[in-house]
Amino acid sequence: MNLLLMANCCQAGKDIQYVFDLKGSLINREEKNPEAGTFKDVNLIKLIKKEAFLKFQQEDMVSIIGRLREDVKFLCSNYIMDYSLLLVVEINKDWTLK
Repeated sequence: MNLLLMANCCQAGKDIQYVFDLKGSLINREEKNPEAGTFKDVNLIKLIKKEAFLKFQQEDMVSIIGRLREDVKFLCSNYIMDYSLLLVVEINKDWTLK
């Protein structure tokens, strides 16, 4: 048995608005408890329909997709099929649109 641990890059103490554990599935992927600390895929879909808060600049989208492709390639080469993406949405008071 092999065990692969990934670091959580989320910094505690920041102004975290949402945390999502995304698997790319809709089956059993909704957290029904509004007090839960971590939400799932269906929660994200519903939230996006209510408020458009995921806005990325082009270079950020290219970087994110590139990283995801590298991860998928690594997982495939090691015959690993379970993948979660931790999406942390935090309020950045210093950020302005370029």
